[in-house]
Amino acid sequence: MNSCNFYGRIASEIEMKYNESTVVATFSLAVTKRGREKGADFFRFKAFNKQAEVLEKFFHKGSRIAVTATAVQPQKYTNKDGITVYPNVEFFVSSLDFVDAKNENTAEEQLQEHPVEQAPTQKPVDPREGFMRLDESITEELPFK
Repeated sequence: MNSCNFYGRIASEIEMKYNESTVVATFSLAVTKRGREKGADFFRFKAFNKQAEVLEKFFHKGSRIAVTATAVQPQKYTNKDGITVYPNVEFFVSSLDFVDAKNENTAEEQLQEHPVEQAPTQKPVDPREGFMRLDESITEELPFK
């Protein structure tokens, strides 16, 4: 059995198709190239039924996702000009996993609405040291010095 694992960002809007018995979600996934090459490779995926519904409900263009899929090579065909066409490989989703936090896309908005205030006993971090300075009353309570 062929099985492929991908980690990337959804690169297109998720297209949903419904018929009497099946729901199909089609999307592109951008997978960052490794090594010296820059850029990303783009792959087409199809998910069916429950997985398609999960994609529609929880994912959108730009979402990070981990996908396990089976590669399916569509059959070659001859077009009207007599040229043999070898279509691109498609991937059928076997499983998918969330990578982004539940509300990662709205975290910045939440921070603006409810800013986190620094405790008054904390002094600013000195970027040269890489450590935060603690108030003397706190350091006396630490089990190590």
